[in-house]
Amino acid sequence: MVLQECFSVVNRCVLEQGYVMADEINPSDYTQDLKDVLNALVYYRMPFGMFGPKQYPPKGVLLVDLPLEYLSWFHQRSFPKGDLGELMMQVYELKAVGMDALFDPIRKHHGGRTILDPKKIRREKLKEEIRKLGED
Repeated sequence: MVLQECFSVVNRCVLEQGYVMADEINPSDYTQDLKDVLNALVYYRMPFGMFGPKQYPPKGVLLVDLPLEYLSWFHQRSFPKGDLGELMMQVYELKAVGMDALFDPIRKHHGGRTILDPKKIRREKLKEEIRKLGED
C-alpha cells in the first residue's frame, strides 16, 4: 500500500514539475529499481551521527526525514559506502529536485515526519513522564 501511494506521488510530481521522459527511456525499466529503493527506505534509519540512535532513540531518524542540508554535506564530501550510502544518495537526489513529497506515504506509515529538534523530543518525554506521574 505504501509503495502504491509513493508511485501516485511520483506521477503527480512528474506532471507538476513538467518533467518529460525522453522517447528512448522506458519508465517500466526503472519501476523495479524505484520499488526496491522505496521498500528499503520504508524502514532504513540513520545508524550513526547527529541523526543516529544516540540523538534520536531508539533507532535514529528515517533516511527520508534527514534534512537536505545534511545530505548535501555528504554529497559534497562522499556518502558512506554500501547500501546506506546508496540510499542516502537516492534520497538526496529526489529531495534536491523537489520530490520530497514522494516520501509522504512512508512518513504516514510511521506516524508522521520525525521531529528533528532534540530539545522538542526531550520536552515531549518530560511531558509524558509528568502525565504518567499524574496518573499514578
